[in-house]
Amino acid sequence: IGLKLPIIMSLLVIATITVVSVRGYYEEKGAIIELSAAKLSGIAREKSERVEELLHQIDDVLLGQSQHQSVISALESFREAWLALDSPLETLQETYITDNPFATGEKNLLIAAEEGTLYDQVHREFHPMFDTLKDSTGYYDIFLFDTEGNIIYSVFKELDFATNILSGQWKDTGLAAVFRRANSAQASEQAVFEDFAPYAPSYGAPAAFVARPVFDGSGMRLGVIAYQMPIDALTTAVQGNAGLGEEGDAFLIGGDRVLRTDSMQTEVNDVLQTRVDTPIVDAGIAGKSVVLEYTNHRSLDVFGYSQPISYHGVQWILIVENGKDELFAKLQSLLRSQFIAGVSFFAMAVAVSVFMSRSLSVPLNKEPFSEEGRGKGLCRGHSCHRARG
Repeated sequence: IGLKLPIIMSLLVIATITVVSVRGYYEEKGAIIELSAAKLSGIAREKSERVEELLHQIDDVLLGQSQHQSVISALESFREAWLALDSPLETLQETYITDNPFATGEKNLLIAAEEGTLYDQVHREFHPMFDTLKDSTGYYDIFLFDTEGNIIYSVFKELDFATNILSGQWKDTGLAAVFRRANSAQASEQAVFEDFAPYAPSYGAPAAFVARPVFDGSGMRLGVIAYQMPIDALTTAVQGNAGLGEEGDAFLIGGDRVLRTDSMQTEVNDVLQTRVDTPIVDAGIAGKSVVLEYTNHRSLDVFGYSQPISYHGVQWILIVENGKDELFAKLQSLLRSQFIAGVSFFAMAVAVSVFMSRSLSVPLNKEPFSEEGRGKGLCRGHSCHRARG
């Protein structure tokens, strides 16, 4: 009994601790997964709403500008000034790019050249308005086209300025594609959009374009107004790792599986540079909003959520990820606490079982009679004789 009882009780205690610990572990793990799924979906919805709000704002501003009298007047005036030049391409690029005293990336700071041309006068009148609009909205650039495809004005004055987008060297770019569609669209139709692609006039930087036609008060088509989309504003709408932890990430990705916004977890610019082939991207391309567990493109085990976003026929997917190690850090702490509690309980149980076994086994192991007892005639069965006088 002295040996068997502690062993039996120890085994029972071990079995009880194991069952309780395993059950607690899986219950806690399930609760963490469920909570994480709800958190990821909530964060994804919040971020997708920010992106959609930004895109709606761009559409609203573009619609308002395409119908605003100041833009109509600007397009008419720039077209008249363009026609007054003998060689508009050479003259305007020389004046506003080559001879522009401001550095590359700051050509928009030139309000007007002192050439005395009609174009300079028109530029002095309308350029501050468009430059302010660009800065206030975060657009990379704003373009005005005549109906023949000439870029008769741009804020930023890059290499596409004053070229013909239909026949010039940039005729195969996204800006050319968006102009063609907008130039044949009606005022009642939605804006047209071309997704991000490397844009040579912007030195190969990623560029996306949205455009609308411009009509005068009588309904005559004047040309097209186009915006080069604000990448930084899109990235800002998507990023912000509140609730995602140090390993969390959020980004927009296109149907080609290439990022449209920068990742929060890399030091390089990921836009149009980083390709992601993961199950969550497959789900997003299929139009599903789901939570999945997988290894991401940074070889990190994560939970991810996909949220499809559609903009003028272009499909993007918002991906929000959270690292499993961070999610289960609390679970590891729980396991340590359970282990410490289990060892303590096991030690106490062993001590109690040893005490109980000794209290039961020691009396049974004692001799039944002392010499004094036998002297008084006490006996067990027939094993002794009564003491004689």
